[in-house]
Parts: sequence; structure tokens; C-alpha cells
Amino acid sequence: MLKIDRDPQNLCPWFAERFSLALAECQSLGFRVSLFEGYRSPERQQELYDQGRVTRGKIVTHAKPFQSWHQFGLAADIAYRTPAGEWTWDGDFIRLAPIFQSHGLHWYGPGDAGHYECPASSLKAAKTLLDSVGLEGVWSDALKTESHQM
Repeated sequence: MLKIDRDPQNLCPWFAERFSLALAECQSLGFRVSLFEGYRSPERQQELYDQGRVTRGKIVTHAKPFQSWHQFGLAADIAYRTPAGEWTWDGDFIRLAPIFQSHGLHWYGPGDAGHYECPASSLKAAKTLLDSVGLEGVWSDALKTESHQM
């Protein structure tokens, strides 16, 4: 199993700031949530996609590499922490969604309850930008796209 990236510095800076502010607000209200996974390498994405299909376990994603905003540093997942520090997805994610949304993050509902993102114009365009000018180009495009939606 590849390492899970929980370093917010590997996310798009303006996305990481919004995400961190929303997370801090949730924590100040007593919700025991933390960043579970932020940036996800294409190899890690493939590993998750294979789970329940090629390897044992339940299916946890329908996204192959570069079909997820995680590969562009524009998505992050939260999970609850037990008092013993263990990760759990048993918690009220629905009550958290409005907090993250108030910080400009997109949420796709209970089916992907702990996932938040700020997508750019399209995944295909993001991959083209990544290949031609790098992540900063993707992040700039996402910020422009986000500014037009707010």
C-alpha cells in the first residue's frame, strides 16, 4: 500500500488555505475531523481504483488516475478521529458540508461524504495543462474557474 499524503503543503495553496479554514471551524465546533488524504499520486489513485476490482477490499473510488482532482492538488478528504486517534468514517459528515461549502469548496453529497474539491474547467484540460506547464498552470486555471462561479 502506497503512503497516504496528509501534508496540506502538497495541495494547491489557495485550496489548502480554504480547506484548512473550514477544517479549523469544524474542529472549533467540537467535530473530531482531520485531513485524511490530500494530494494523491497517479499510482496511489490506481491502487485505490484496483481495490475491490483487482485486490481485496471494497470499492472506494470509481476514478482512475487523472480522473480525480486529487492528482492536481485540488481535492482533499476528511475523516473523523476516535479518542484513541484511529480513523473512522462513522460521523455526521452532512453537518460539516455547509461549513466547507461556505469556504468555497465543492461537495458532491453523502455518496462521497468526506470529499471536498475546487475543480478547474475540466479534468482533460487540467491534464493538458499539467503536461504542458505544470501544476501551477492547473491551479491558476482552477482559481479563474472558481472566481467565475462565486
